[in-house]
Amino acid sequence: MPCRSLVAVLLATLLVAAQPQQNGPKTGKVLKEVWEAAFLEGSQAGHAHAVFRELAMGEDNHILASNELELSLVRFN
Repeated sequence: MPCRSLVAVLLATLLVAAQPQQNGPKTGKVLKEVWEAAFLEGSQAGHAHAVFRELAMGEDNHILASNELELSLVRFN
């Protein structure tokens, strides 16, 4: 029984560690935002979303670029 508990704890730890990190609040002026459709073999399979933000960090200005791609695929056997 102790071995199963240890495996369960290790599995839970790995699942929590595998979660994507949040980079904090998305603040700053949006410089550009782009939405695009994603197609595979002529059919829409999802979308892409890109956002470019200007962030002030002390005296420096940085541009934060983020890009998300959402796809829905069907597998045929």
